[in-house]
Amino acid sequence: MIRIAICDDEEYFRLREEKLVTEYMEKRGISCRIAVYASGKEMLAAADAISYDIIFLDINMEDMDGIETARRIKEQGGPVSFVFVTGHEEYFGQMFDVHPIQYVPKPVARQKVFDVLDKVVEEHRIFFESFVVKYNRKMLNIPLGEVFYFESERRRIKSFLERGRQYVFYESMKMLEEKLTACNHYFIRTHQSYLVNARQIE
Repeated sequence: MIRIAICDDEEYFRLREEKLVTEYMEKRGISCRIAVYASGKEMLAAADAISYDIIFLDINMEDMDGIETARRIKEQGGPVSFVFVTGHEEYFGQMFDVHPIQYVPKPVARQKVFDVLDKVVEEHRIFFESFVVKYNRKMLNIPLGEVFYFESERRRIKSFLERGRQYVFYESMKMLEEKLTACNHYFIRTHQSYLVNARQIE
């Protein structure tokens, strides 16, 4: 399932983007969950704000602009693709400070949204595939491409990632292994307590 957020302070564009994203996903047969927010602060305040795969962000919002919202989400970690939606060309330079990004001009055209979604959906399938767990009372995307291995200790799973990051969550190793079989990343059960990312083996 792809988790998508739409954040725009204009109701017309929120509804327009939600309609087009829903249409795209239905046509492609892709399961998704869409959440809609009227401001950057509202989205950041949501407990699951970190768990989205794709975020459509209006840039020119009153309380907090889309670029600042994207920066704060990036600080929380997790692989997120941002699609900036704006009619203001003066923001173009700042958009590229937040990577990866796509851009949809206003007024929002159906074909442009579909083209952008083609790119980011494929991007996530290959490069940014993630595994969602509950961590510190929040839903967290663990980027599978950055995982070295999972270690099981009773019903606690420790994940060891690049840049020294570690996350702990509750799951049985058997259940974790079953869930990972549906992913594009291949994990090898080297021991009853370890699942190793095959792409990280040199």
